[in-house]
Order: sequence, then C-alpha cells, then structure tokens
Amino acid sequence: MAIQFTKTQIVTAIVKYIIQHGPITHTAIETRAQSMSWYTMDRFDKVIETIHRHPQISSSVRDDDVYYKKKATRASKPKDVGYLDWKNRPGNYPEADEMSGIHPVFEEGDKMCNCIHHLSRDEILEYRKRKAHHRYCNKDPERAKVISNLYNKYYESVPQ
Repeated sequence: MAIQFTKTQIVTAIVKYIIQHGPITHTAIETRAQSMSWYTMDRFDKVIETIHRHPQISSSVRDDDVYYKKKATRASKPKDVGYLDWKNRPGNYPEADEMSGIHPVFEEGDKMCNCIHHLSRDEILEYRKRKAHHRYCNKDPERAKVISNLYNKYYESVPQ
C-alpha cells in the first residue's frame, strides 16, 4: 500500500528542498517528483501553482525554463521617529509641574500681556492710550492678584 501525502506535505517538502538547494529548475523538480509515489501530472501542476504563490519562494524564467530560489529578504528600513516618541524620551522635553499643570515652556507666556487674546486691534490701541488692560488680561490688577494667588498656592512664592 502506497503512503498517501497531502498537498500541504508535498508543498512543504518541495519548498524546503528549494530553500536548501536553490536555484533549481522546474525540469529538475519534475524529474525528482516523477520518482515519488504521489506523482501524477495533474497533482504536480497543482503543487507547482501553490509554490508559485509561496511567500518564501521567488521564480524567474531563463533559457526556456523556470528557476526557483529562496526569496531574498531586505533589511527593514528603520522607522522614522515621530514627535511623540521623541517627546516621551527622557531629557528631550522639560517636565511639567504636576500640581498646577503649568508647563515651564509657557511660563514666559503667562508673564506677557494677554490683551491680544481678548481685544480687537482697535481696542488694544485704545487700552494702550489709557494705559489699561482688559479685565481678563493677566496684567489687569485684579486678574494679576488672582494669578499671583494661584502661583502662591502652587509654588509658595510670588511670581517676578
């Protein structure tokens, strides 16, 4: 009684053979397969179709014959470092204050006049003539008190 091989077993055996001994011609594989018990032309054609689609095998045609060999793998290109990867590395970005959420990068912005955020261009000119600030600007006396109280609460000192 002849041993029955599945198509998967046959394909696996041929792929291993190609990887070990490649490049190999289609004719050489067919000659080798003819000596096997599972060989029929129909079955061999189905196996070769599967080998053509196999991810580890590449094929090329030369001198009226198909050559099979192990597919060459290229070294993967290093991934570009995204902003978040760079930012999350220690030492690349200053640490924020955990208590207040005020980031050292923005401290200078807190000390600048914020009227520009609350007023139109004409209103800014008017306020400058009066030497005053909008009530939500950090330079307005009442708003400055609120801000300094927040700094005192979180930093235990008055901002300069």
